[in-house]
Amino acid sequence: MAIFPGPQDSVFWHDFESLTDNNLWKDQGPHSLHATPQAGFSSPAYGLSRTPKGKGYATFTGAANCYATLPTRFNDVAPTSFCTFVAVVSNLSDKNHRVFSSWNEAAGNYRGFHYILAQTGASFVYQFKGDATLPVNITSAAVWSIANTSVVVHSLNATGAAWTNRNGVPTSWAAGAFGTAVHDAAVSPCIGKLVVTPDYLVGRLYLFALFPFVFTDAEAKAMSDWLRDRI
Repeated sequence: MAIFPGPQDSVFWHDFESLTDNNLWKDQGPHSLHATPQAGFSSPAYGLSRTPKGKGYATFTGAANCYATLPTRFNDVAPTSFCTFVAVVSNLSDKNHRVFSSWNEAAGNYRGFHYILAQTGASFVYQFKGDATLPVNITSAAVWSIANTSVVVHSLNATGAAWTNRNGVPTSWAAGAFGTAVHDAAVSPCIGKLVVTPDYLVGRLYLFALFPFVFTDAEAKAMSDWLRDRI
């Protein structure tokens, strides 16, 4: 039986299951990067809900202040080399989906990460690095339904690797090449929004996690199977 990485192996693991004592979205990872829900999420749940199976999730409406921020400590532990994003998403609108950003767009120095899923006949994941070429990792085929739930695993490395609902998806760099990431210690990363630009996620997140290494094919498929069974 294939074993897949868990919260203990992650940079952060947000499963939207619970709040901390001071009403932050609890990070299950080793760095306690709990997310602060903004004013678009009201008490007592602060944006968290549950599926009929009991799985937690957060709904992002695209409204102003409907996002969450991570502490700037993320930039101290964020990967600077190969890494993997895992997202479980549904109810996406037919537009670009700003899932995560630690990109210092205001400074124009392209520091940090920028993670977008797009439904325009193809599936995209963007990774902005510390250089002027803004390399983009792009998958070559439509790999999820806007209305249905999808488990998306994207490993960012020299060639790129992606799986959606356990199926491998071809990847390539559309611009630039993989390079060492540079992080800006002053930036508060956002889940569901770009750091500065008011572009928001519209959809649900059931899990969002980042790992400081590339998944194997067996790990990606095992995690996909486990996550899909829980929703």
